[in-house]
Amino acid sequence: MDLAAVAPVFTLVGSLAGVALGGRLALRNQRANQVADRELEKMRLDTQRVEARRAERLEAIEKFLISAQDAERLASDHHRNGADGTEWQSASDRAMDRVWVALKLLGVLCGDETQQAAEGYAGKLHEGTWQKPADIELWHFLEPSRKRFLQAAAAEIDSSE
Repeated sequence: MDLAAVAPVFTLVGSLAGVALGGRLALRNQRANQVADRELEKMRLDTQRVEARRAERLEAIEKFLISAQDAERLASDHHRNGADGTEWQSASDRAMDRVWVALKLLGVLCGDETQQAAEGYAGKLHEGTWQKPADIELWHFLEPSRKRFLQAAAAEIDSSE
């Protein structure tokens, strides 16, 4: 066998093997990059989802606090300034309705601890609106349940899904 005649065949086979190996490595690298890109996109979407849920929870907590503050103001006006009558009762009913609706929204968006703390605060707020707390200022009557809710809400906001 003449080596000069076989050398081009070996060169051709070697070149084809190099091209095949290089193509295979490039394809493997491309697939690995696609998998990494999909994982990065999934992480980005997960982060966006968590942030969107956090914003929803924050908005629900804010709505509850605004509603509670309105009801608290009406209760204080009733106990300190003697506000009463149909106009005050109607305003108090509407304020407590907003509290209960905001509470339900918290139940949908927030965890059990926040929900239970909000229920406790809303219950005390309802009681403090319609009945004067015995031997204690309204503020002091509401303070423990309000504080518990605020602590639970802060933990809720800080937690990530």
